[in-house]
Amino acid sequence: MQANFSHMKDYIGHNVQINRGGPEKQIGELLDLQNDFLTVKGENDVVFYYQTTHLKSVTVNTKEELEVTVTPIPEKKVVTFAKADNFNDLLKNFQYSWVQINRGGPEKVEGALLSIAEDHVILAKDAELMHISMFHIKSVSNPVNNNQEEDSNENTDSNDKQNGNESKNDENKEKNNQKNSNKRTSSSNNSLFSNNWKPVQRRKSSSSKKGC
Repeated sequence: MQANFSHMKDYIGHNVQINRGGPEKQIGELLDLQNDFLTVKGENDVVFYYQTTHLKSVTVNTKEELEVTVTPIPEKKVVTFAKADNFNDLLKNFQYSWVQINRGGPEKVEGALLSIAEDHVILAKDAELMHISMFHIKSVSNPVNNNQEEDSNENTDSNDKQNGNESKNDENKEKNNQKNSNKRTSSSNNSLFSNNWKPVQRRKSSSSKKGC
């Protein structure tokens, strides 16, 4: 019998724990909840989609919910995630993308999701085509997409810093060029003055000659 967690929609936006142990255990923020799957943001903002068929429990820490804090609450990073009415349609959002099926254990696999049928999916990795039963998919994540977003943010910050440094270097170069130009102008004026200047010889007056 499939477990139904629809009564937990009030906890969307709160931290939950998926299962009590095992490779699928996960602590994170509940992002979405549908009839046959739920969405959780885990570590490093990676989004996981769980089939409720395999969920044994979803735990909410009521102590954390009831605690009152006077410190400012930091703004949450906005994380994009796929939405669908059911798990099968959800997988279609990741067709031709790199996905990870299951979080651990011998059934954990990664590959490009080529096709989605009612009862199975096909993943491609290297020279292998893996036909995986839909029933045995416990969770799905799209780690490549999250890493690309982080790399994009890091590259943006790096480019901003680089542009700022280049701007400062240009300003310094302009100031140095201006100083050198002033020095050359001053030196040129001094040279011109020294070349054209000749001492003035005083002439003896005729009266002084007569006196002699």
